[in-house]
Amino acid sequence: MISEVRRKQILEILRKEGNVVTKELSERFKVTPMTIRRDLKYLEEAGYAKRTYKGAVLEELGTELSFMEKVLKNKKEKEKIAKRAIEHIYDGDFIALSGGSTTFQLTLQLIESDIKNITILTNSINIAAKLIERKGFHVIVAGGPVREKSYECVGESVIETVNQYNIGKFFVGVNGISVNRGISMSNIDEALVARAMIKRSLTTIVVADHTKIGHVRMGHTCDISEIDLLIMDKDVPEDFRKEIETLGIKVELV
Repeated sequence: MISEVRRKQILEILRKEGNVVTKELSERFKVTPMTIRRDLKYLEEAGYAKRTYKGAVLEELGTELSFMEKVLKNKKEKEKIAKRAIEHIYDGDFIALSGGSTTFQLTLQLIESDIKNITILTNSINIAAKLIERKGFHVIVAGGPVREKSYECVGESVIETVNQYNIGKFFVGVNGISVNRGISMSNIDEALVARAMIKRSLTTIVVADHTKIGHVRMGHTCDISEIDLLIMDKDVPEDFRKEIETLGIKVELV
């Protein structure tokens, strides 16, 4: 198999699965691990992948999985992150939730919690639908056109609604976290809504698993310095954690 064909097939696997392992690709294509590493380097330089210790992950700026695909990825880590995030919510709070699979897990935890009398602002229709099942929650939906992949409302009407409120804590799920290039999302319209919520919030809490580290997506949401707290799983690299903390941002690993 010529290298161009093999690299195209590796890219197709990346787009389907989100990541690849060098050893597995070597066995699949019957070439040496060194050859696969060269392929992954080529894909990285072309902007399609980001190499990791064991292989590579998808890195196309505009790439976006569906909501259900996101829910199934790293589910255990997201559940742990959500349980820790709940510890920062108290009776009587006014919080905001972005859309996304990690904030959806946080929503499920909220429904099962003993927290009472909270107000929740969200632009996610599936999160809102879950929250209204629970008595004692005041749910505000920032409505507008709905994106099919994420079930999030976007557009000027959403931002106008957000701008009417002073939010206590904003829990935001993201697609990319970079020390130099900040927090980003796969969709620019969702990033604009999240940016508005950040501006209206006293505290911004990012909830994300370690696979988001080092990625830069198309929609710039905010600089890393605009975050107050980062809640992630324990697979976060130590050097990343230290670098974030030197910037005065609190990090909690679960």
